[in-house]
Amino acid sequence: MSDQNPSRRSARLKPTTPGRREEQPRIAGSNPPGRRRRPVRSRVWTAGRRVSDICKYMSNKHHLTLAEFIRVYVTTQGDDGYGDRPATRAKRLADAIYTQPEVLEALREHPASGMAGIASVKALRKEMKALEEAGDMFGAYRVDRGQEKTPQADIGQEGQPEDGQILEAYECILGDLQFEDMSKQVTTRAPLLFGLLNGLMAPKTERKDRPPRDPVKFNRRIAIITSILCYSRASEGSNKFPRVFGAFLHSNGVKRRVLDLLHQFGLCEGYKGVHRHLESVAEQAKGTVRRYGQQLDACVVYDNFDYREGIKHQLISNHAEMRSVTTGKVFRGADIPSGGLKRSMLHREVPLTIEDLLYSPGAAIYDESAAKIDTYFIAEAIRSAYPKSVNSIFSTSPIPYPAMPTVELLELRKTDSKTLGPILFNEGTLDGSYEVVESIYKHQFQLDDAEFDNRLFLAFGDQKTSSLIRSMQAEQVDASAAYDRKDWLIGVAALFHLRMNFLWLMQKTHYGNMKQQDASTLYHNINFWGRKNIPADRAAFQVLEELVLHSFDARVVGLLYTRLEQRSIDTSEQGEVDRAIQKMGARGFMELVKDVRKS
Repeated sequence: MSDQNPSRRSARLKPTTPGRREEQPRIAGSNPPGRRRRPVRSRVWTAGRRVSDICKYMSNKHHLTLAEFIRVYVTTQGDDGYGDRPATRAKRLADAIYTQPEVLEALREHPASGMAGIASVKALRKEMKALEEAGDMFGAYRVDRGQEKTPQADIGQEGQPEDGQILEAYECILGDLQFEDMSKQVTTRAPLLFGLLNGLMAPKTERKDRPPRDPVKFNRRIAIITSILCYSRASEGSNKFPRVFGAFLHSNGVKRRVLDLLHQFGLCEGYKGVHRHLESVAEQAKGTVRRYGQQLDACVVYDNFDYREGIKHQLISNHAEMRSVTTGKVFRGADIPSGGLKRSMLHREVPLTIEDLLYSPGAAIYDESAAKIDTYFIAEAIRSAYPKSVNSIFSTSPIPYPAMPTVELLELRKTDSKTLGPILFNEGTLDGSYEVVESIYKHQFQLDDAEFDNRLFLAFGDQKTSSLIRSMQAEQVDASAAYDRKDWLIGVAALFHLRMNFLWLMQKTHYGNMKQQDASTLYHNINFWGRKNIPADRAAFQVLEELVLHSFDARVVGLLYTRLEQRSIDTSEQGEVDRAIQKMGARGFMELVKDVRKS
């Protein structure tokens, strides 16, 4: 049987190769002689055309949408017996999306996708790295221990550190932490993380009967959560906020076990880490204080500080004792000349007489500013007695309520100051004052003796501080060295003590006595009000100020009653006076105040 069909057997044993295919017979009329045949071009399939063709095929042939295709693809198994499992398909789809940054960026930029809905671990860690490298509150806390500049190089450069020097504002440990700045940093440098946390913290249900919640509180929570994440990722590279926050808590008396507990939560550094940090901060602070003290416009302010040091453990006897120390600050003086204050600017031989005060421009001339000041105090005295009626007439009137005039208004600026180091001496005594001055200018500022030959230094404090400075100068008037004479130091009393001295001046000139029986004296006012414990000389500030203010207000109200009684108004009834003030209006009230001022 095999011999019957040899041609079929030979064809099966010798298949036709691609290089030796049989040529089909050509039709004579299909290719005219003399005409060249056009080559057939193959269609170019780009990636975009392939995707478009597949989408058309799915829609036209199988009537499948992309959403249905993805749902069926990741939830079913192939039907050929060797198909992928649903878990394998889901993993392939996730890898295809999350491993391609272009795909994630396109999904985030779509307005309907929701930026917080697409978040990969790699992208989040990249944003956390950006927060760390920015060097703000999510960066590393660095304290520069480099060499300080010399006084000559530092003078006139506004106390700024050298180029490349990184100095942290360690004062924020004891101040307010800037949570608003932290939330802005998360918003700008980690938008994906911010959107994710903000979406997670969205309210479960929106209450229409309540106003929308304040986003500031939740932005601060986002900042804290971000700090915990960054600190957990890089304990040395993102330790600024935990370290500063730990020092802030420690300086406010938080106990060791609480700090260690919060450290376990990632909120702050532990007790030992905070102590190591404070030691480095103390070293930096010494250099900062020295730099500020060597400026030509440097001023100091200090005062005594007394406290009772107790014993925490139990003892039979009481070993608690009083400690008298001194606290102070160094700050940059405003409006001090660029070359500093010189001793040639001060003329101690020129006396200050009483005529200089009485004939000064503010006291000798009753100008418009003085009239506005009197008008303000008179209106305030009436409003303190009848606040509702006075406020009501000015609330609906175009006439403004009297205000203090602005005379040579100072520019609003923040005082640049640094806290001095510990001064373990009692500034309230003369011997202690010598030690305090030595500690500040010699040990902390490290000034040379030549600095005290021609310069003047301002030291602010209370009246006793100024008095002790003058006592030191009187004792050392014959000293040979300029530093020992202390004539380079000028004690300036605080504004409170100037006000207290002014009250004592009023008490000395207007006190009176029982023989005079004058109603314009403070003695008459003390007996009229029934005040006690007010001596005739150097009375306590708070009781003397209250007596003077009450007496002034009573006289102004008395002048008001006199003018209202001339209009047949019963001043014994408070309601009648209120109605009279409301009836006269703002214009009539101002005319009444003007009449009282000129009386």
